[in-house]
Amino acid sequence: RHRPGSRLMRASIDRFVSFLARAITRGLYRSVEVIGFDDLPSGPRLIVANHFNGFVDPVVLAGALGRLPRFIAKATLWKTPGVPLLLRIVGVLPVHRTADGGGDNAGTFREVVRELHQGMTVAIFPEGTTHDNPHLSPVRTGAARLALDAAHDGVPGMHIVPVGVTFEDKVALRSRVVIRAGAPIDPAGPAYQDDDGGPLGSDDHEAVRRLTEA
Repeated sequence: RHRPGSRLMRASIDRFVSFLARAITRGLYRSVEVIGFDDLPSGPRLIVANHFNGFVDPVVLAGALGRLPRFIAKATLWKTPGVPLLLRIVGVLPVHRTADGGGDNAGTFREVVRELHQGMTVAIFPEGTTHDNPHLSPVRTGAARLALDAAHDGVPGMHIVPVGVTFEDKVALRSRVVIRAGAPIDPAGPAYQDDDGGPLGSDDHEAVRRLTEA
């Protein structure tokens, strides 16, 4: 459980970093178009976004959201000198990828579900890593498994929000960027329920596949 003092500290850091992210985004790009975020339902959210531009993507996303979500990032980032301290400050949670040899993600998954129970926003890049392709890389199943487990654990009113981030030019300064939120997906909806109407959870591989495709 988080102590009240730590929650207040976390909230203060989140507000500051969110303000800084908006300022940086406006400084980097002459045009920042944010579409669909005003129509999102309130409550806990799992943001799933494409990952075309490295460390810029989370900055742009936090600026668009107007708040700092709990980002989930590959655990190998913690091996880069100087980076772990920054990641801890902004509350990033590590996930061990199979491509990097795997590892125990149970603690991170529990922390994500705990954050969602508190009505927080969590963000993940389900392609698994940043890249230079002009199209999406294959979407991994981690986001779907997290969402299904949160629904199975009874997180009320949770939605997955797919987000697309499109850069006019990733390298040039003062170009344009569009951040678009798609229609929310309910991981406890009829497509992800058992015969009794209960959430299936990530143990149901077919539900994981369907949700990943969605």
